[in-house]
Amino acid sequence: MPKPPANAMSESAPIGNPSQESLLWYGRAMEHLVEIVQQLSLARDLNKVMEIVKHAARDLTGADGATFVLRDGDLCHYADEDAISPLWKGQRFPMNICISGWAMLNRQPAVIEDIYADPRIPADAYRPTFVKSLVMVPIRTIDPIGAIGNYWAHSCRPTAEQLKILQALSDTTAVALENIRLYGELDKRVRERTAELETILNNVQAGVVFASAGQILRANPKAAELFGFSSAAHFAGQPLPALLPLTGVEPCASEPGDTQAAERVFDTELELECQDGGRFWAHVIGQPLDPAIYPQGAIWLIEDISASKEKESLLVRMRESAEAATQAKSAFLASMSHEIRTPMNAIIGMTHLLRQSPLDDEQRQRLRKIDSAAYHLLSIINDILDLSKIEAGRMEFEDIDFALGEVLDHTFSMIGEAAKNKGLAVLVDYDNAPLWLRGDPVRLRQGLLNYAGNAIKFTERGSIVLRARLEAEDGDLLRIRFEVGDTGPGIAPEVKAKLFEAFEQGDVSTTRRHGGTGLGLAITRRLARMMGGDAGVTSEPGKGSTFWFSAQLHRGQGAGQKLEAARKLDAADELIRSRAGARILLAEDNEINREVALDVLQAVGLIVDTAINGHAAVEMARAHPYDLVLMDVQMPELDGLEATHLIRKLPNWRGIPILAMTANVFEEDRRNCLAAGMNDFISKPFDPDLLYGALLQWLPPKTNAMKATAPQPLPTANTLEASLLVVEGLDLVQGLAMLGNRWPLYLRTLTLLADKHGQDPEYLRRAVAENDTAGMRSLAHTLKGAAGSLGARSVSQAAEDLLAAAHREERDLSRHALHLATTLEKLVEQLHRILPAAAN
Repeated sequence: MPKPPANAMSESAPIGNPSQESLLWYGRAMEHLVEIVQQLSLARDLNKVMEIVKHAARDLTGADGATFVLRDGDLCHYADEDAISPLWKGQRFPMNICISGWAMLNRQPAVIEDIYADPRIPADAYRPTFVKSLVMVPIRTIDPIGAIGNYWAHSCRPTAEQLKILQALSDTTAVALENIRLYGELDKRVRERTAELETILNNVQAGVVFASAGQILRANPKAAELFGFSSAAHFAGQPLPALLPLTGVEPCASEPGDTQAAERVFDTELELECQDGGRFWAHVIGQPLDPAIYPQGAIWLIEDISASKEKESLLVRMRESAEAATQAKSAFLASMSHEIRTPMNAIIGMTHLLRQSPLDDEQRQRLRKIDSAAYHLLSIINDILDLSKIEAGRMEFEDIDFALGEVLDHTFSMIGEAAKNKGLAVLVDYDNAPLWLRGDPVRLRQGLLNYAGNAIKFTERGSIVLRARLEAEDGDLLRIRFEVGDTGPGIAPEVKAKLFEAFEQGDVSTTRRHGGTGLGLAITRRLARMMGGDAGVTSEPGKGSTFWFSAQLHRGQGAGQKLEAARKLDAADELIRSRAGARILLAEDNEINREVALDVLQAVGLIVDTAINGHAAVEMARAHPYDLVLMDVQMPELDGLEATHLIRKLPNWRGIPILAMTANVFEEDRRNCLAAGMNDFISKPFDPDLLYGALLQWLPPKTNAMKATAPQPLPTANTLEASLLVVEGLDLVQGLAMLGNRWPLYLRTLTLLADKHGQDPEYLRRAVAENDTAGMRSLAHTLKGAAGSLGARSVSQAAEDLLAAAHREERDLSRHALHLATTLEKLVEQLHRILPAAAN
């Protein structure tokens, strides 16, 4: 076939209005590329791929030389070349000093018409060579794994069509390299699997016999043992019927072209005879082999079942009994499912309808509690109904930081109305337990609600106490004991022993009056044991009862602890005293994050200029001197890493502190920030006091610091505050603390969150439909910082889960993205109902 002309790269073709000659060249080049693709599809090793690609690169471009570069960690390995004189075959260079590294790091082609006039080329790098012009194309634009280079001894610049051809060759090469990797893995797996099968064959506790055309070809040691032979070699060449009397049974064999062979599996129980005349019962399975490879071939498995035959009658009775119990349990759970879900659907549905009608604040707050209780109950119904899942230990547990007070207060709020209606006092006692813990607060609440619900049912007068206390500690590991005490009728000793068994109830007549399933206590004990604890009860008739469960938890880290530690340092006061008047450049593209940071920085007397993207940050740094830069990492047009790299090249900028701000908190992100020239790393959403601490560390003291005072918290609107306190997924206390308890700023930024990100759930679902993982990650990154800065913990956590899944390179992020969309949508809907007055 005709190939592109040798001077292809020197031919110019007008971009947007190509000449006839250029179109003809492009057609021939594409034909040649198809031939190259066919050659690469047959390549099975790296050397073959490089041989094809380096010649193809020269053929397609008419270049004087071509090189094949592979990425080796932080080095560029010039693995092969085809040139008029030697270049760098076999050598390795750091990625940041060679043009192939530039192409890979920037994920785009490098086109250089004059290597001596391009700042990316070290001055003396090409002097020993013939090279005047070059094109370097990355192999794979997403996470490049190498590059293909073309060199000319004369000045040459490719057209857009010619670059497309080179990029197509690069993309084809990426596929070929991936195929080689897969072939290597498959070959390795085949060798490993063959060795595994040989090991299994020799050690499996069943006789294995391989036969073809009625003759035994091979058997394993267990088969020899079953039939009383000293070695499996005795079977070779023996007729199969001598071993397996299959009279009257169609042979388990197949002929070429027999498409039904795999379906004719022989499976029976036979009494077989050993060589010494003894007999044993065996389970025999015959499986035809692929007739195209082994005509009339089959493999036979022989298992000694003599002992099991003797117990068969007993096993049948036990099986029938177990099946009857399982059917009874299934019928019970099915009935309970219907009984629970029917009223639950009514509660949730009617609550939703009521919330759409005009309500005063007190009514809305009560409906919120009903809705919260209903959804909490609905979230655990499946686990309660499927008791077998709990018994099998397949329930998943969270491991998150939480406030102990939130768990106890939530339980208090859930039973408060019922206790009030019965005239019961409810007390909460934290005793000596740490305020912040790490574990699964949902399962702890579930156990407390099981106990507290029973206490309300069976206590007619007196009080209920919810208690948590530290039972033992070993460094960071704690055992916390949770108790629910009541002044009810108490429990008789003979009843206590069976209370925690599934489907057992203490007093049938009392239970019938109050309701109950007999599952709550059993579930609580199983949950406690799965969390490394236990459960029980102390009680005497007439003296009330105390139900308890324990769990192993860890010390947690909460916003309160961090704020308290920061207050002890008086970071804000010190900034005002010694750094006020310092000039800060804040580069942040998100409007909410920018406004929050601006207010926090100005509160301590700092002068702040803002840039909404990396380009603007570089230009402002070029035009003005600053004492410090706060640089968001992920920004449009030019990200924070590249912006920092460019700023560091400016005069007098080598020693100015640049601090990264990002929602990505993985170690490699920290390393990338430091490698780009940043001095420190602040994760978003940022804690103002921790930010102040970082500024104290990096901002030099000023001799003429302005006198300023920290702003005082403004009065709150009680009604609005009460409404925000019950918003699901919003930690009002933490959000206010993050903004220094500045109520107007908090309302303003919370309204901004609802307005600016109200359409994000739709964007996330569209990204899922289009499998746009980059879009999912970008939105999650933005939402983590914006929501976290305002105490919107559910949205921030959902965003963090998506980013963590992306970091683990999970192939499907849709589950996390849809959860984030639903969580955000729910929060925005609540905020829109509450915040219109605040926005005004």
